[in-house]
Amino acid sequence: EDKVIGMTFSEFGRRANSNYSLGTDHGVAAPLIIFGTNIKQQMIGTNPNLSDLTGINGNFDLKMQIDFRRVYRDILQDWFGVSKYKSDTLLFRNFDTISLFQDSIVSIKNGNWSEPSTWSVNRVPNRNDKIVIQQEHRVTINSNESAECRFITIDGIFDVKHGAFFNTYG
Repeated sequence: EDKVIGMTFSEFGRRANSNYSLGTDHGVAAPLIIFGTNIKQQMIGTNPNLSDLTGINGNFDLKMQIDFRRVYRDILQDWFGVSKYKSDTLLFRNFDTISLFQDSIVSIKNGNWSEPSTWSVNRVPNRNDKIVIQQEHRVTINSNESAECRFITIDGIFDVKHGAFFNTYG
């Protein structure tokens, strides 16, 4: 059971509103489900915001949160053991991890703690998460903001501004 993962994914999403025949047209975003005992991250991304849609002419699309090639990157490199070079070649460029097979959520760029795009799972870390701020990344908690996590490894810069609150529970 530890040697198998499964994945289901559609090459097209669905719009959030119905069309004239009360169906739904192809859209931008679609769910991608991965399962198996070695999957470490239970939820990647956030629930879609149905009041913040994209589209024109009455077509309302959910906003895409994570490029599916980031999922493929993790499966290729972290599951199948493909080299970074080969993965980049197959996917036509380098993609950041989504921490699919990792116990930790990692920073993927400089940014604010409260910004989902700062983190590999495209959501703000919560109290139960283990965090890694990677080398060459600066993660900031601004004044009057608070953040918490179970454990944090700081290989880059962690900037907690005056008036901000940070707590670990590990």
